[in-house]
Amino acid sequence: MENRFKRARTIHNRHGAQSTQEVAKETGVTKSLIEDIESTVGKPRNVGYLTVKKLAQHYGVSADYLLGISDTPSTKEDIQTACKTTGLSTSVIEWLKTITGDPAKIDALNSILDNKTFQAILPYIDELKDVQIAAEMNRLGPANEQVKFVQVKEISDGQYLVGGYEYLSVLEYRIAELLKIVIDEVTRPCLEELEGE
Repeated sequence: MENRFKRARTIHNRHGAQSTQEVAKETGVTKSLIEDIESTVGKPRNVGYLTVKKLAQHYGVSADYLLGISDTPSTKEDIQTACKTTGLSTSVIEWLKTITGDPAKIDALNSILDNKTFQAILPYIDELKDVQIAAEMNRLGPANEQVKFVQVKEISDGQYLVGGYEYLSVLEYRIAELLKIVIDEVTRPCLEELEGE
């Protein structure tokens, strides 16, 4: 049976160098129960609502997050709603809240996110993650034959498929160049305004 408190150990470890004994003392939950909750072996004990509430409050996360029901650790409803609606992480939403009073940052962010070139980059970034993993596995050798890239292969007249680290380098370069274009496109209206004055 899967431990429904699988996040408890991760949250505890992220919370700092606090020992299980210290958590027990601060929350009033017994050390053995905390250890059982955090254990990844065997069937977890039944845990009452108050225990879940105490641990969630101690770690500053929602009970739903601690139980694995929600992927949003925040206890704030507006943050949870924003995360659920956008798919963005809690930390990104929290950061966005910090810039709401800064019109220049909001304008810049809106310009970047609204930029068609930026939107076109996102699939490349997603692909880059896969290519990095495959290129590294390729480097590790013969045990990973199933992920070998074709090193260079002509796929049509004058177009070549490049594999391994070469493709990784090409993809990284393409993303970097496209980001330069985005910055240029986002800042160009400001430059044109200055030139017009």
